[in-house]
Amino acid sequence: MTVLETLASLLPTQRLAVMDLVERAGIDVAPWYASAEGRPVRNQRANPTYCYDWAFGSEKEGFLVCIWHGSLKPLDLPSCPAIVYNENFRELALGLDRKAIDRTQPSDKRNSARSQAARAHYAAERDENAVRLSASLDSKGATLAHQSYAT
Repeated sequence: MTVLETLASLLPTQRLAVMDLVERAGIDVAPWYASAEGRPVRNQRANPTYCYDWAFGSEKEGFLVCIWHGSLKPLDLPSCPAIVYNENFRELALGLDRKAIDRTQPSDKRNSARSQAARAHYAAERDENAVRLSASLDSKGATLAHQSYAT
């Protein structure tokens, strides 16, 4: 299989809730059953405390970081072709932080940037922890990547 065929095979083919993907990765989703205030929620998969996050897990459970298919690029390396993800969550978070405090932006854009910046900071931490622990993709994560789920 060529690198372009492999990249095409990773294109999401079905829509699944983020919660279901997180659970399939072996990460505890019990907290999704309660709101940020601790009250039970009606639709756990749509719990806004978690469903918009970009990263999940812990050192104990392992880490799952959402990567958008459009951000994956083929790269010809001297040793072999590869698929790379060259985005930087930390840079994204800092850019969103700047937008969140930019008074020239409408308040709804600043509020959106503020919540997205928090998600990007959290994703950067999870990504950095995974690299630090040499656990960027465990066997469960690799399986999820190859199953190509859309959210």
